[in-house]
Amino acid sequence: MMYIVWQSLYRRPVQTIATLLGTAVGVAIFMTVFLLYQGLEEGMRVGSGRVGADLMVLPANVEIDPKQALFTGAPLNVYMPKKLADEVQKIPGVRKVEGRFFTQTLNESCCSFEEEVRLIGIEPKIDGITAALVPELRGKELMPDQILVGAQVIGGNKGSRISLLQEIFQIADVLAPTGTGLDQSILMPMDVAKQLARGNKEMQPYWQKMGDPENLLSELLVEVDDPRQVKVVAEAIRNTGSLRVVQTNEVFLNVKKQMQLIFILLTGAGVMALVASIIQLIARFASVTWERKGEWGLYRALGASRRYLQGLVLLESLTLSVGGAVIGIGLGALIYGQALSLIQSYQALPFLTPSLTVILVGALVALAAFAAVGVLAAGVAASGVGRIEPSLAMAKSDID
Repeated sequence: MMYIVWQSLYRRPVQTIATLLGTAVGVAIFMTVFLLYQGLEEGMRVGSGRVGADLMVLPANVEIDPKQALFTGAPLNVYMPKKLADEVQKIPGVRKVEGRFFTQTLNESCCSFEEEVRLIGIEPKIDGITAALVPELRGKELMPDQILVGAQVIGGNKGSRISLLQEIFQIADVLAPTGTGLDQSILMPMDVAKQLARGNKEMQPYWQKMGDPENLLSELLVEVDDPRQVKVVAEAIRNTGSLRVVQTNEVFLNVKKQMQLIFILLTGAGVMALVASIIQLIARFASVTWERKGEWGLYRALGASRRYLQGLVLLESLTLSVGGAVIGIGLGALIYGQALSLIQSYQALPFLTPSLTVILVGALVALAAFAAVGVLAAGVAASGVGRIEPSLAMAKSDID
């Protein structure tokens, strides 16, 4: 039976290819939008939890988009007096303040990594926000020759030793994925980071302007006692006049709202493509009863039963619908892979790759849906096939 179906499709290459491609395009758009949306949802959920801080505090003179500051690890080289951390800690409602020190971007010319990574100094004791990313090290202290690496740092394996700026360090652990710039960053004890920065010739202009890096910080991550008082605390920090405050939950929420609108538009395009492919498939089999009555009449004259002819129609319809869906899934995966590489290169969104389970569920739903469409399309033609008489074998029609 499969051989007969194959011959039938082979003799009608234009119709066959058009049907397969029509289905494939619709499924590809569906799979791409589905996977991107799932990745964004996962990035939002995990990223907002693992960033940890309720507020991100930067120097007041920093002109940067909040999304860029939160998701890409920027600003690059900005500094403020370390004493401001103590002032923020004294503000009512502030539970914890964690300082960070940005040094420089590293690449393979100086270090053991293939891509650019950001070097960040943190407090040596793993606590608070950092501990959420490496729970196994909670309460422990990083030694001067130990570092933590982001989840997307190529070559960053726990326990291995690497070279950074002519110094050898051991990777104490790998940070959990966050969907932010931390995934492509290296965290080391702040004193060590400042020591490396102090000796860097390219960074001397910063120290001449701002003073000794020992007395500087780049960013403050603030946790508040009561999440309902985040805006009040943020306003109190702003009123110091020397700091800029980013509310992390609002940034995540705003990005999600913006992206949801884009996904709605993309989903609409995908749905229209799917509907068009479904209509095309049903229309094809709605017309076959008349177009191929000679062929099926010949089969009847040769002894084929009505049920056998109906089976041929069903198998051909399933071959086209499921085959198109399989091609579409592969095409969607290819497009998704390219989109994922682009998103990760810019780090413009809190995006995490969906789990294998989610990917398989999406693929199986697409296959099941188009298998059902194939059965529906076959049913339209099957009712007419059952009424084909052997005498029609003499008709010229579709017989080759």
